[in-house]
Amino acid sequence: MATSSTPICYINGKRKVLPPGRAETTLLQYLREIGLTGTKLGCGEGGCGACTVMLSNIENGQLQHRSVNACLCPLYSIDGMHVVTVEGIGNSRDGLHPVQERLANSHGSQCGFCTPGFVMSMYSLLRSKAGAPSEQEIQENLAGNLCRCTGYRPILDAFRVFAEVPAGAYTEESIAAHSQWKAGGNNAVGPTQPTGCPADSSGTIKLNPSKAICPSTGRPCDCGAASQSDSPTSTSGSSDDMSLKPANSHANGHAPAQTGGHASMDESCTSKACGGHSNGEAGGAAGGKKFASGGLTNGLGMDVLSDSGVKKAEGAAAVGKAQPKQQRWTSATEPIFPAELRKRVAPILHLPGPYATWHRPLTLNGLLTLREQYPEGKIVVGNTEIGIEMKYGRKTYPIFIAATHIPELNHMEVDADGLTVGAAVTLTRLMRTLKQLVADMPKHQTRTFQAMGEQMKYFAGNQIRNTASVGGNICNASPISDLNPIYMSTGSVFTVQGEGTGVRKIAAKDFFVSYRKVDMQPHEVLLNVHIPFTKQHDFVREYKQAHRRDDDIAIANAGMRVRMEMATDGEWKVAEAEMALGGVAPKTIMAPLTMDLLQGRVWNKETLHAGIASLAQDVYINSQSPGGMVEFRRAMAASFFFRFFMHVAFELDAFKPGSCNLFPKNYRSGAIAHPHKPLSTGMQYFSKVPGDRVIGQPYRHAAAHVQVTGEAHYTDDIPLPGNALRAALVYSDRPHAKLLSIDASSALEVRKDPLS
Repeated sequence: MATSSTPICYINGKRKVLPPGRAETTLLQYLREIGLTGTKLGCGEGGCGACTVMLSNIENGQLQHRSVNACLCPLYSIDGMHVVTVEGIGNSRDGLHPVQERLANSHGSQCGFCTPGFVMSMYSLLRSKAGAPSEQEIQENLAGNLCRCTGYRPILDAFRVFAEVPAGAYTEESIAAHSQWKAGGNNAVGPTQPTGCPADSSGTIKLNPSKAICPSTGRPCDCGAASQSDSPTSTSGSSDDMSLKPANSHANGHAPAQTGGHASMDESCTSKACGGHSNGEAGGAAGGKKFASGGLTNGLGMDVLSDSGVKKAEGAAAVGKAQPKQQRWTSATEPIFPAELRKRVAPILHLPGPYATWHRPLTLNGLLTLREQYPEGKIVVGNTEIGIEMKYGRKTYPIFIAATHIPELNHMEVDADGLTVGAAVTLTRLMRTLKQLVADMPKHQTRTFQAMGEQMKYFAGNQIRNTASVGGNICNASPISDLNPIYMSTGSVFTVQGEGTGVRKIAAKDFFVSYRKVDMQPHEVLLNVHIPFTKQHDFVREYKQAHRRDDDIAIANAGMRVRMEMATDGEWKVAEAEMALGGVAPKTIMAPLTMDLLQGRVWNKETLHAGIASLAQDVYINSQSPGGMVEFRRAMAASFFFRFFMHVAFELDAFKPGSCNLFPKNYRSGAIAHPHKPLSTGMQYFSKVPGDRVIGQPYRHAAAHVQVTGEAHYTDDIPLPGNALRAALVYSDRPHAKLLSIDASSALEVRKDPLS
């Protein structure tokens, strides 16, 4: 195959020609090599989000933005893309981006190692949406980022200001908190009454219908009038005035009611009526406002309003160290997508190297030819599994075949029978499509899509879903895959094709042969998966049990489907039953004994108990099984069946009232598939430290601004000087022995390992 054009990309607006012979290299390694050390190496497997960057590319004629884990992203996969890192959106010299500024001023960083990842996750969300995200979207978007310091409250508080939420949401919470504090007596540590919000004798704030709702604090206020008649509450020229407003903000600090994207990111109120929150803080009791018993205190330690109404000029200046000068941020400072990449036609890539070779075909025939030529080669889309194998399994692969640019593998189509999804479609694209189909089609036809959508909400983090492919998840054949049980229980069909052997269709329940083995020949590739619509009385449910709710692999999971029919005697009976279980065997398995038992039976308590007993025979886990927790996993399989049984009983109640009354009341909670999880909120109360003492004051730490911009250097960020040596401990297998000689040949070989 002829060698193609040199691979290029743009990084923070600068054109880069990617180095040759680096097929095994990740984007993170390359970024750190060229000095962009704000992108950190944390877990190295896409679980912590410290390496988050934003990729932009043209997809179907549209500009797309997405967050990815640079630690897993192959270097050559970014050919033709624009990479934006934390250094590219703001710095302490030229000014901070509003996302960076909010996080810094809201105490959202402590050690600061994970901070650039949070910044880029939030920035990518704002860039990828046409309008402002909801609070729920913000919280779900950050599920792929971990922080071991802050407990997440100040991070969520900082980013909550970018959300489009009802104006009364914070007001109600603030009123409730205020009332609770007043009920506790005058000695309780809590918020003092905000100016402009009169309270009655019970301590409840009276809402004045003529007053607006402050977008920063969520409290009733008359900012428009106050900003004209009252003087500002923050000291003019104070080093604590870190407000950074977008160019289209209103003069009084209010942005338009409908914010479009991230252009109007800083909604701050500078009115005395609201406490003068001009420091860019998230605002509001739920939004992270900190209250002292001696007065309303802002997040930078400036006592905005004391009990007597006298303003005090305290803050960062009292620490004795000036804060960096802040410039006005405007949308013109945004990294734009380069014109060269808009016009560029993606070339075929053939990039050989000393350790690995990278192929990128553009047609299905080209892919099949390469697959036949290199059956041992690894087909790559998101690299979310192979990258971990290379990092922690110390595996090396000489051939990589990128399937990202094959039209047939990126196609999705709805026909009369269901949805066909190309193998290279990312999980994020699939989620969006399923959500749209659920909204547009009758409910009874999309029950499988609803189950898949719910399961994928907790499938890894957003960064992984943005790159991981449908086909990669299937062919990986993990026994704890979250989606494979749903494919198997709903009658999905996989289509594979090989050079010279044509097309084969395989039922999902027959596709998985053994541990990490599938029914595919070495020269074949997975083309697509067909997911059928459900019928009128089909009921589908997905289940997953992990150590934590978000961004975690399953201990056990399941996909279950039944088709019910009304018998002549008026009873609901089972016409079809399909049940697949993961995490209980070396591969995802069906439950044939239980499926046969349910066939033709009435959906009642006796059938439930018989099914649980039968399932114990379907699920056999050896006491020496890898992963342990044998009894727990067996119990989870029974629990999934119980919950599914109760779910179907409540669904049938809509067709025949009283169906759920066949079961005891204490059974009925099992019908709750996904208990509602409210948005995370929190408030912090503290006592004002008297005098000029610094310890105990709510000062933003001095490194906050260099942490949110990636300018803070950690030990691993400092480049080694010339002729530097590395040292590592080597353990002796003999105690108190005398060293006679040292053989360093194995250590010197490490230098030849590209993954070291």
